Parts: sequence; C-alpha cells; structure tokens
Amino acid sequence: KPWLDRMVKSWEETYRGRVQVTSQITEVVVEADPTAMQVILRNLLENSFRHAKRDALHVTLKAGMQDGKVVLTYRDNGPPYAGDARHLGELFQKGPNSQGAGVGLYLVKVLMNQMGGWVRFRANEGFEVELGFRHG
Repeated sequence: KPWLDRMVKSWEETYRGRVQVTSQITEVVVEADPTAMQVILRNLLENSFRHAKRDALHVTLKAGMQDGKVVLTYRDNGPPYAGDARHLGELFQKGPNSQGAGVGLYLVKVLMNQMGGWVRFRANEGFEVELGFRHG
C-alpha cells in the first residue's frame, strides 16, 4: 500500500488535473519486482490516456484475495474496448482505432508472467485489468 500510494501521488502530480485516482487498497503484501510494477502501471495508465478520450481520466484501484492470490484491479472511466478483450496482451494486438504499436499490454502480460502472476483484460464499463500476484 505505501509503495502504491507513492505511485498514485506521482501520477497525480505529473498529470495534474488530468487524472484522478481512487485507491481502495488495504494493507497487502505481494511478491513483485518494483521496477516491473512501475512499468506495468505506467503502461496501463498510458493506455488509458490513449484510449479513454476523456479530459479528466478517473482510475480506480482495488485489491482483494481470489483463489489464494492477491488481485489488483485497475479500471478507468473510458469506453469499453471495441474488440475482443481476450486478445489483448498478445504481441501487436491493437484496437480498431489504436495509434499504438500493440506492445504495451503485451509487456504487462510478460512481466506479470515472469513474476509468477497473471493478467486478465476486460472490456466492461471502461477498461479493466486484473493483475494476480503471489501473496508475499
């Protein structure tokens, strides 16, 4: 929680007025590489800015237990992904209107796998990502 709180504060300072983050994180411990986590969360935030098409981005972070793993849920207030969300995280997979290279979410998936975790991308109301970690 303290590490994530610092990350959120830096986002709010960097993107002053353009992002609001609601953190519903309790004190949890996970096995994760801090540098990889910075890359993962930065890629998710950049993806949100690129696709949400909102003047003010709202991101919600939640954590909870699921099947013995800590699950961090990231959700933005953008429109749902127009394609099949099951293919997100595949190399060069891009949405129909994406200007990106299709590498950012792939990198999220690779880094989570290397840390012994998993990732699920969902296109509900907004863009949602579940990151599963080993409990530390």
